[in-house]
Amino acid sequence: MSWFIKYVFVAFVGIVLVFIYNQTQDVPLPTLEDKWWGKGPKIVETRKITNRQINVPEEVILDLKSRLRNTKPFHPSLDGVNQFYGIHVTALNNVLNYWKNEYNWTERQAYLNQHQHFFVNIRGLEIHFLHIKPKRIVHENGRKLKVLPMLIMHGWPGSVREFYDIIPKLTEPRNDKDFVFELILPSLPGFGFSETSTKPDLSVIQMGQIFADLMNILGFEKFYVQGGDWGSYVAQSMASFYPERVIGLHSNMCYCNTKMTYVKFLIGNYWPGLIYEDYEMSTIYNTTANTLKFLTEETGYFHIQATKPDTVGVGLRDSPMGLAAYMLEKFSTLTNPNYRNLEDAGLTEKFTLEQLLDNVMIFWVTQSMTSAMRIYAQYFTDFDMNSRVIHGTKIYTPTACARFKYEILHLPKSILSERFKNLVYLSQYDQGGHFAAFEEPDLFAEDIYMFVEKVEKM
Repeated sequence: MSWFIKYVFVAFVGIVLVFIYNQTQDVPLPTLEDKWWGKGPKIVETRKITNRQINVPEEVILDLKSRLRNTKPFHPSLDGVNQFYGIHVTALNNVLNYWKNEYNWTERQAYLNQHQHFFVNIRGLEIHFLHIKPKRIVHENGRKLKVLPMLIMHGWPGSVREFYDIIPKLTEPRNDKDFVFELILPSLPGFGFSETSTKPDLSVIQMGQIFADLMNILGFEKFYVQGGDWGSYVAQSMASFYPERVIGLHSNMCYCNTKMTYVKFLIGNYWPGLIYEDYEMSTIYNTTANTLKFLTEETGYFHIQATKPDTVGVGLRDSPMGLAAYMLEKFSTLTNPNYRNLEDAGLTEKFTLEQLLDNVMIFWVTQSMTSAMRIYAQYFTDFDMNSRVIHGTKIYTPTACARFKYEILHLPKSILSERFKNLVYLSQYDQGGHFAAFEEPDLFAEDIYMFVEKVEKM
């Protein structure tokens, strides 16, 4: 019997080695179609950039105020559950009272309009973006600065509002750096002020194609990309399809989901020292079980939006407080899971209600939540799944992965390096969560500077 066991063991090891070899091979990229996402037949686009301020009609605001005044009393929360059944009635009443009595859209619209808002038609869709140039391109000592274009992309349920606090930190020259950034901040198609498509299958890969076109229109042959949440998937897709154009990739949600990922997780469960660095043992390995529990408890929305986004969107288009509840729950639990233990959801621990409602208002006045949620369903298109671009294709572009303490999922360096073959900067912070630019603008901007400085010296 012993020879049989040895034979089976050797055969098993052989199968595993073949499997690992296959998983380490590059996956050829599919050819992207030159697809038209607009209504009607394809036309020749002038791709002329227009500039206009946000100017929400008064009747939209009057209708909003009427709906807020007529909000029905919320269903009472259960005793002691805080946020574990969803957003607590205490938090809802705080938001409703502030929105009705203190939030001033006229002032907030002026705040959003402190930066110029640009629009351009690309592949049939009108795409909205901010374009902020550096305040100066010469140091106070007279030395000229290198201007580096950077495309920064948000996720769900986010918008360009998340980036307002990092804009001055990246466009104001620093005495200790010989470069400064020129920022391009687009709204993802179907989000906020960017038009949505009436056609299915507009996934993060195709969004990357649209934004590559945008950078062409703006005259940038090469540029940096940055993204979190869905923006990270767009950024990683662009680094895959346009490696000759993307100088560097920075993400606060680096993701790798290959079969080798699961193999390494399995190995790490029994022999953690083979998978995790010493410093990762406390920050990642010891929290893995809690992370998986958290994902089970808090990602039900993902399945809903990946299967029936239009159904749930009906209520979110009709009720402003329904929309706020659905969005702000994420800005609570994904900012810090410990906020689930608070009746007020901890909404003002990292943000102000004014900041949070700015973001909610962008979705309300554009009625774009339904189309924004469709990004989850488009993630599972046959093209995307077959290409493996959004989960496993190897990326050779210089990459930085910023790991903030309360991000949904942290991956060890050994797994990240399976996909990011040129991981030049890996950081770990003991604060911050999923909305890093919004929560920790100073740390976020500093992380970008540290990474870019490394790349520029390479």
